[in-house]
Amino acid sequence: MKKNPKHSIPARLTAAVLAAVLALAAAAPALAAEPDVIHIRTAGDLTRLAQQCALDTWSQGKTVVLEADLTLDANFAPIPTFGGIFDGGGHTLSGLRAAEGLSSQGLFRYIQEGGVVKNLTVQGDVTARNGETCLGGIAGTIVDCTFSGAVSAREHAGGIAGFNDTTGSIYRCTAEGSLTGERFTGGITGENAGTVTSCVNRASVNTAAYDPQVSLEDSLNVPGGLESLDLRDTVADEATELLDTITDTGGIAGCSTGILRGC
Repeated sequence: MKKNPKHSIPARLTAAVLAAVLALAAAAPALAAEPDVIHIRTAGDLTRLAQQCALDTWSQGKTVVLEADLTLDANFAPIPTFGGIFDGGGHTLSGLRAAEGLSSQGLFRYIQEGGVVKNLTVQGDVTARNGETCLGGIAGTIVDCTFSGAVSAREHAGGIAGFNDTTGSIYRCTAEGSLTGERFTGGITGENAGTVTSCVNRASVNTAAYDPQVSLEDSLNVPGGLESLDLRDTVADEATELLDTITDTGGIAGCSTGILRGC
């Protein structure tokens, strides 16, 4: 029997539509499994992110994209814990300040194993005012990031991280400004147990402790000039004070049991 062409075309179209529907249905789980993308456009967006990251699992599997240079509010609290990907997009977060009474802080208090922070510049003054320690700790990865400003803490003060854990990796990062601390103070990290690679420190680290107390200008006003001053006593006093109060200071890491490479 001869087929009616009027019926064959709709049949082929129906089959094609069904095939497309089945293909979309098969792809749906894969689409649903893609990580969430969070866009940060305002300081308020970043504050909300910090609040949501109070739960350690919330950020895992998420990608955060910074889409503008932002100035942080004076009341901004550090992002408590982060386990996703934070892409700074080459932008700058300025105005970072330490939250009073908190240890382990910075822009991030803690970056989890598997967490990544990249392409970000942070500017600010992170000064612990009541003996807080460890200004930022990581077990994840920080890559192509820059900190510019001042960092001060009793222990574990670093331009990029206070403490780099055994699974932590800091790669192609730069620190500028000044760092001070009594123990574990380093330009890139206060203490390194992981890997620090291809990093550059341009920040001064505990240099105030080494500044001479007697300048050349002062010596010219002393009868007899430099020869009349017993600088040996001055240097000895300063060295004793330094040894009593400051230990584990380094340009890249204050103390390292991990790997420092190409820095």
